[in-house]
Amino acid sequence: MRADDLLVVVTVSGGIDGRHRSVLIDGDGSYATLSRGEPEGKGRMKPAELAALRAALAESEFATLPRVNLAEQPIPDGLTTAVVYQGHEVVTDGSKPLPGLDRVIAALPPMEARS
Repeated sequence: MRADDLLVVVTVSGGIDGRHRSVLIDGDGSYATLSRGEPEGKGRMKPAELAALRAALAESEFATLPRVNLAEQPIPDGLTTAVVYQGHEVVTDGSKPLPGLDRVIAALPPMEARS
């Protein structure tokens, strides 16, 4: 997986378990999952899944989304999701509705281990 081939990178961190999980998705739909930066699994999105992710990314107008979307007060044991696409990063804790970003997150492959 080369950085030039990456379509989107998503990292979810926090929670009571102190998780730090990422999924790195290539433009061809192949992906790798990481846990605390260590390789954990890999897979390939089906063509329809990849098309849905690409459509969600395009429709989100990602570069125009607010970069930081966090609650005014920290959420105890809450999760933070960081999405990087085309050089732009958007961070959310899910406390504020961002329909475009929510559709992108919903279109991602699972972050749990797969081989």
